Amino acid sequence: NEPVEVVLRPEDLTLTSVEAGKLKVKVDTQLFRGVHYEIICYDEAGNEWMIHSTHKAVPGKEYGLNFEPEDIHVMRFNESEEDFDARLESYED
Repeated sequence: NEPVEVVLRPEDLTLTSVEAGKLKVKVDTQLFRGVHYEIICYDEAGNEWMIHSTHKAVPGKEYGLNFEPEDIHVMRFNESEEDFDARLESYED
């Protein structure tokens, strides 16, 4: 019963055909970062998605966006990554 943030890491997101994706996104920009492309997309609700991929995308083109359920991280609002990791480790005890 508290605010949360739902987080997916950019390297866990993949672009696919629109039909095969969980969401439909449109590529806005793409920047080569030396090892991967940083691709910025927007979904139909206006949410921004950053994707890290070794494959190029076409700005202006629509794609499907895919990820696995285990890639979804639910964090307390404004929780740091270190606090999140420590909380997860405490559940293992």
